[in-house]
Amino acid sequence: MINITNKTYYALCVLGAGLTALGGAALVLGTYVGLLYNIVSILMAFAMMMLCLQRSLPKSYRYASAASMVLWLFTMMPGGEGWNIPAILGGALAWPVFAWPYFRAAAPDSLLRKAGGPVFVAGAAQLVGSFAPLSARFAAVLSIVFALVYGLFAYLLFKGETGAEL
Repeated sequence: MINITNKTYYALCVLGAGLTALGGAALVLGTYVGLLYNIVSILMAFAMMMLCLQRSLPKSYRYASAASMVLWLFTMMPGGEGWNIPAILGGALAWPVFAWPYFRAAAPDSLLRKAGGPVFVAGAAQLVGSFAPLSARFAAVLSIVFALVYGLFAYLLFKGETGAEL
């Protein structure tokens, strides 16, 4: 029998962050792998959906997961001419929205609390950077850095470093 717990979905979040970093590395080398980003969006939306269905989590965690799931779905919205605002907002806000209740409940000196701050900074920087005239290579390097920040946060959740009782 397979035992699927919250840790399973946190592991999917780590995988999603790793695949995002891989996509950023491909961008640094000059190759855009759109399918990879779609896979990440689907994987993350699935993980968020499953987390929002977990009765073992407090309501605030489930609501944040549900909101994050919707934001991940926004990242897959097709864009026309110009900026794809729903996809930009979804990509920049999905991780910070998911992280907020964990950050808020974590003990002030916990690793999760210390890793949570950079998640919010990365989300804000990603939002601002989406509208800034950055070179493609620099934007790719930033996406790797953001993915590593998000991956660290998810890894700490996976390892149970919450700093609070769930």
